[in-house]
Amino acid sequence: MTNNLRTAIATFILTAAITPATMLAQSAYPVNFDENEATTHKSRYANAIMLTSSYGAQKVEVNQKKEKLLYIKRLDDCLRAKIGETVTAGFDWNGTWMCGYAYIDFGKDGKYDVDYDDNGVNAMKDLMTYSMYKNKDSKGATVSGEPSINPPSFAIPTDAKPGIYRMRYKGRLGQR
Repeated sequence: MTNNLRTAIATFILTAAITPATMLAQSAYPVNFDENEATTHKSRYANAIMLTSSYGAQKVEVNQKKEKLLYIKRLDDCLRAKIGETVTAGFDWNGTWMCGYAYIDFGKDGKYDVDYDDNGVNAMKDLMTYSMYKNKDSKGATVSGEPSINPPSFAIPTDAKPGIYRMRYKGRLGQR
């Protein structure tokens, strides 16, 4: 699992009235590798991460090819959605097949929680959607062959509170 698109971070806002400020100063969002780790696979990189919601098609430029980092933070850029609506997360990227995941830290605890084991995902928690894990996508559909990096649409939980949340987009070689 080295040298491939790992993750991109963006701000996720569930209301039109809030702007990112000191709330994003937290640095308690660990990744399982050095945040400054460079990419070495020149043919796999993210150009942008996207979210389609009632606010329209939104795009945050990542430019991983130029940055040459596995981990890209884009905390000044905001993606917007409304509580309860169905949204679609996506990746604009270059490379051979890869699986895509999107998380939202609704607990604001600095972690992106998910429960999984050798059989698959047991509890999504902060994992909102994924294109493939153990030959299934987040909707439970069987995935065969080379999956799309773009995962299925998902609903913003109706019990979410308006506010600013961190959202993590993650791409990785598949787990079959």
